[in-house]
Amino acid sequence: NDVSEAVEALIANDIIPNVHAYANHDNDVFRREQLYTEQTEDAILKYEKSLREIYRVYSANDDDALSGKGSVMSLPEWTRLLTDAGMIDSHFTKREMKLCFLWSTMFVTDEVRRRSKMVSMSFVDFLEGIGRIAVFKPLPTEEDYMELFKTSEGSVDVNDCAHF
Repeated sequence: NDVSEAVEALIANDIIPNVHAYANHDNDVFRREQLYTEQTEDAILKYEKSLREIYRVYSANDDDALSGKGSVMSLPEWTRLLTDAGMIDSHFTKREMKLCFLWSTMFVTDEVRRRSKMVSMSFVDFLEGIGRIAVFKPLPTEEDYMELFKTSEGSVDVNDCAHF
């Protein structure tokens, strides 16, 4: 009978059931079930010093003039990091890279006044982004390893592993 009921019905019956699963993504499910675990914490703590340095170096560019050099990481800085690390490939595309960035940033209630928080990652957000990449990136299969050993005649250079 009123517009609010019509809007609710439209969203519940027509939009939500028909959009891609990524559009209905609940960030907190990943956090609860995979990120906030003792094993993940141990892995992060083991490499914390290196991760902080990577974050510091790549967040220092301030490519968008919004994030403030070194204080937060922008999407262009995140993109540069993952490109330099050779992470973008057929299994982990620029689309997944952007989703990991967006899903890892904390929700902002006022996107006008708090725009820089909406378009950038804190160090904690960065750690979550790394965790999300780990879920997207497949581990090499046994066939991948066999092919690597076959083509390298049993001697493997670490640099050859980057494409797997």
